[in-house]
Amino acid sequence: MLSPRNLFLCMALMTLACPGVHAQSAASDQKAFADFKAAMEKVVDKFEARGKSFQEIVDQLTDLSGVNIVVDPKLAQRLGAEKIAVNLNLKNIRVKNIIAILLRMYNLSADYSNEVLYISAPDDLYRGQETITRKYNVRSIIYERPQFYNTACAGTLLESQIRRRGIIGWSSRRVEDFEVDLLRDRRVPELMQKRFEENGEKLVQYIKSTIAPRTWAQQDNGVAITFNKEGTITVTHVLPVHVEILKLLESLEKK
Repeated sequence: MLSPRNLFLCMALMTLACPGVHAQSAASDQKAFADFKAAMEKVVDKFEARGKSFQEIVDQLTDLSGVNIVVDPKLAQRLGAEKIAVNLNLKNIRVKNIIAILLRMYNLSADYSNEVLYISAPDDLYRGQETITRKYNVRSIIYERPQFYNTACAGTLLESQIRRRGIIGWSSRRVEDFEVDLLRDRRVPELMQKRFEENGEKLVQYIKSTIAPRTWAQQDNGVAITFNKEGTITVTHVLPVHVEILKLLESLEKK
């Protein structure tokens, strides 16, 4: 009779000798992930919860979607101690958006792995994962094209310059002449760069408030996000957060 150690070695050798085993495993994982994505896209006619606990909502979502959803024990204990009562009344909504709303309500994160959607506090979910530093070009998102022609309206660069120089009751021709003069104004690039940097900082704050918000405030976890004057942002965080940032930037570029 084989000892447990020898039995394990035999199984390992059989796996190495049969490459088809790896292919079958990979195919199985791909199918499981495809099923998970399909379940997340399922549209629910009505989702109602009145005064239910967080765990009861999770159980309801599990029954509704067929997806294995597990709540981190520490998180479950904390939410139970706080006696969280969830109230939702949603119609014609996809399962993934119900989960997204639930996560945002309590500043939580979720990660899909090994056929399980694992819900935890961001600090616990990302702890121990290796951080990655990457630059993202955001010029197309934050750049505002200067409006020089037909722009003598409130809030524009031309309007502010006209008021500063005291030009009142101008005609359209005088506006065009003034625009040519404005183009020669050395302060135009300075004003444009200032607005460019302001938009960049606003984008950074938006990312920090919407993606893993609790992780950015900690000083000892090695994560960071900064805006660079050339129109890029530098992000140091774990891979799942990079994925979410990339999705957000792509959606902003389409607007």
